[in-house]
Amino acid sequence: MPLNFVLSQKSHKYLEFDGYEFIVDRKKANYTNWKCVEYKKRRCLGRCHTSEDTVKFHSENHNHPPQPDIIASKSVLAEVRKEAKKTVKTTQQIVSEMSEKVSPGVVVALPPLSNISRTIRRQRSIQFTEKSRPKSL
Repeated sequence: MPLNFVLSQKSHKYLEFDGYEFIVDRKKANYTNWKCVEYKKRRCLGRCHTSEDTVKFHSENHNHPPQPDIIASKSVLAEVRKEAKKTVKTTQQIVSEMSEKVSPGVVVALPPLSNISRTIRRQRSIQFTEKSRPKSL
């Protein structure tokens, strides 16, 4: 089973597995240990070990229910950021296209439209400032 990853706003890689979200805890040459993102907030002991794009171990010690809608909303936001960088569509067009592709539960988990608009503006401003900045003098 291939692993599903989501990029955060700061380009950190998160692992999605069984409705839970994990962050890197320890990385070695041939395996990666992941811990639940709720580790600090809820003292969740959920762990996952991966090797060569397969899950080798997944502990069921989570002290919270799975949150597939929240995880799916994060992947939608990652797609919105990608779309904002590569197209010149309006904010409304990007949001309406993304909301058509997902279930109503995911739409409810998305942040307000004003926050999504701000994200799109920021992604575009970062993109244009990088292009206008000279590499050498």
